[in-house]
Amino acid sequence: MAETVKLLCNDGEVVEVATNIAEKSVLIKGLIEDSGVDEEIPLPQVKKPILEKIIVFCTRLLDHQPPEIDKPLSHNDMA
Repeated sequence: MAETVKLLCNDGEVVEVATNIAEKSVLIKGLIEDSGVDEEIPLPQVKKPILEKIIVFCTRLLDHQPPEIDKPLSHNDMA
């Protein structure tokens, strides 16, 4: 079974998610690196419905990585 992390939303709800999914978020990955996965990680500015959408997006990123953007950009027209 995959290692999980517990994320504490600002409305008091706790969401448990696999660590490899949660780490697709740069913010959550940094919080995991700072405090580990043993305790709940507080997300004081995120409500549960929004966190659930973030988890769905991060789950999709596991199988569908976005393409790399060439740098420097080949032209200035961003349209």
